[in-house]
Amino acid sequence: MADQSLHTQGVSVVPGFQAVTLIASVPLSAAHWQPFVEGEIVAVSAGMVTTQGI
Repeated sequence: MADQSLHTQGVSVVPGFQAVTLIASVPLSAAHWQPFVEGEIVAVSAGMVTTQGI
């Protein structure tokens, strides 16, 4: 299955390396997680937060 493309509504994953930034509205593991403040905007580039504010 690792060599097959996967497609669903709004998302496509193809074989090979893909850099991904995951932003979750709830904690997904025991790792550090910080909730957004209501109305907060966060800009992410190359996996790093570049701008954050309300």
